[in-house]
Amino acid sequence: MGENGASHFKLLQNALGNEAKLLYCAFDLMFLDGEDLRKLPLLERKKQLKAILSPNKLIALSNHRKGSGKMFFAEAER
Repeated sequence: MGENGASHFKLLQNALGNEAKLLYCAFDLMFLDGEDLRKLPLLERKKQLKAILSPNKLIALSNHRKGSGKMFFAEAER
């Protein structure tokens, strides 16, 4: 993460092969205990993901964004 809290790909590249503090952002759960969850609605999968994630400093749950998909992806691309 950069100083502004946003992900920064160059920092990730620099961290490869070195000791670094990384944060994994989980946004979907497709399998759980051998069960295929891909046919469930996304919001149900996110609910199950939230239920199994324990609070820690290495994994963050990505918030769900509803609507304005094109604008969201344009922001992510920037």
